Amino acid sequence: MRLVTFESGGSLFGIPASEVRSVLPIEHPAGIPGMPAFLVGLITIRGDLVPVVDLQCLLDGQATEMSPDSCLVVADVRGTDVALLVPRLGPSLLLGSDRIDPSPVIGGAAAVPYVADVARLSEGLCLVLDVSVLLAGHAGVISRCLADANDGEEGGHDEFECHAAA
Repeated sequence: MRLVTFESGGSLFGIPASEVRSVLPIEHPAGIPGMPAFLVGLITIRGDLVPVVDLQCLLDGQATEMSPDSCLVVADVRGTDVALLVPRLGPSLLLGSDRIDPSPVIGGAAAVPYVADVARLSEGLCLVLDVSVLLAGHAGVISRCLADANDGEEGGHDEFECHAAA
């Protein structure tokens, strides 16, 4: 399995490279009013509007402080491009199946539903995200963001706070 990795909150996370369309330098998105803090706005990629989601905000409730190390990982989430704001890109990994374990199960259910697999590395673990599961509970908000943008609204999203993924 090939992974695009990023560091957030002291942990290493990965996204299967097969789901990643591109990695872009940080771009300040246009904000949309009334959106929660994890949905930082929109950018255009090849003429298409693409929502920007702050993964660190979803994962641990802390908004990403944009720096020169920050970047956007553009992923295919169920047929829709989503730009994932990450604090710092990690190494690209190519791992054999012997180093990939399924997500832990507690009481018959996935302990963390949005963690698809766990990669064992010499320096620790890499949690492999299922981005579509992580964003599934927020699909309506992301759709509303795109609809509002298409209606020509502009502005920010200051009235909501980050909430860590459940």
